[in-house]
Amino acid sequence: MNRIIIGALSARDYRDRRQNCIDTWVPAVRSRGIDAVFLIGEPSIDRPQSDGTNLWLPVPDDYPSLPQKTRAFCQWALDRDDWDYLFKCDDDTAICASRLAEYDTAGKDYIGTEWRQGVEYGSGGAGYLLSRRAAEVVAGGLLHTVGPEDMLVGDVLREAGIHLHKDGRFVPWGSMEHRPAPGNDLITAHAVGRDVFEAIHRELDSPSS
Repeated sequence: MNRIIIGALSARDYRDRRQNCIDTWVPAVRSRGIDAVFLIGEPSIDRPQSDGTNLWLPVPDDYPSLPQKTRAFCQWALDRDDWDYLFKCDDDTAICASRLAEYDTAGKDYIGTEWRQGVEYGSGGAGYLLSRRAAEVVAGGLLHTVGPEDMLVGDVLREAGIHLHKDGRFVPWGSMEHRPAPGNDLITAHAVGRDVFEAIHRELDSPSS
């Protein structure tokens, strides 16, 4: 089993989104030894600060600046030695904790699913995995301060010779009909509401499931 840290892109005002996660997959992943933090920008600080739930990063908190959040997350994580993979997703992404915890990375450096076939980068909403090697590339090479975060991550990794290992079990656009459920092997569902968060947790990750 890989040691994983989840970083979910969020923003100061997205409290309801974070609460959906906190009420469902956050305790479920932590009970399986996976750490999880929400990535929030705070330009007034000069170094990352964690309160155990939120990781406050010294970058802007607006949408165009998401590449800075991801780079800062990787830089922060690389100072720790208690993980093998980072999993970067969004705060409106529902996660099946048991399936992520048991996921076989097979030594791949960059794992995710394309939001559209042929783009050759992992959907940031569906979530992608980065090995320490890949995180080092992002931490040092993701120099764009604004732009489409997931595309820019894919670009810098590809330039370093690290290509996306495609896995469709991470779902870019989820719904109640297209989500992790007992009858499939899906792992995440992005851009979903609380009903989907609760259904995944109830059916797959609650103590009674």
